Amino acid sequence: MKKIVVGLMLALTLVIGGSVDAYAYTTTSTVRSLNSVYTIDDEGRFTNPFDKVNFKAETGKTIAEWKALGYNDVKIKITLNMREVNDGYQYVFVYQEDWTTGTGNYLFHTEIIEHGGAGIDTEWSNYDFYILTIDLDDIDDGELFIRYGASGKWSDDWKNRNIRVTFEFNY
Repeated sequence: MKKIVVGLMLALTLVIGGSVDAYAYTTTSTVRSLNSVYTIDDEGRFTNPFDKVNFKAETGKTIAEWKALGYNDVKIKITLNMREVNDGYQYVFVYQEDWTTGTGNYLFHTEIIEHGGAGIDTEWSNYDFYILTIDLDDIDDGELFIRYGASGKWSDDWKNRNIRVTFEFNY
């Protein structure tokens, strides 16, 4: 048996006269740092600051290059720090396109979080969640957009920082 390791976790086991076993490739990238804090309000997801995830910048390869390597889809995990300014609900949306330039603007995922429970929690906490597995053919221009929203009774501002995205490419 001969093993060839490509990237971090992609391993191909070649057996002479046998078959090839392929495993997922996983990589994590920091999209926005701990020092860059966004304040989110309830004026709407398209008026709040957002994060752009560019596959080439974050993974080192374009969508076309991932497809050429035989990958069909990607499972994405988003990790972020958040805290409340006011009591309310926090929303994270993952879109196919930037609303300001695209017309389709397909929504891949909505995550609703209640950080403080029944009261205000101003302490920073980590949250992570998976969005559905996305077919690589459905990712236009090699980018995804993470948008944020808030709702509640009166003011419901919250803050986020340290946005990390983990990509798991699968065959």
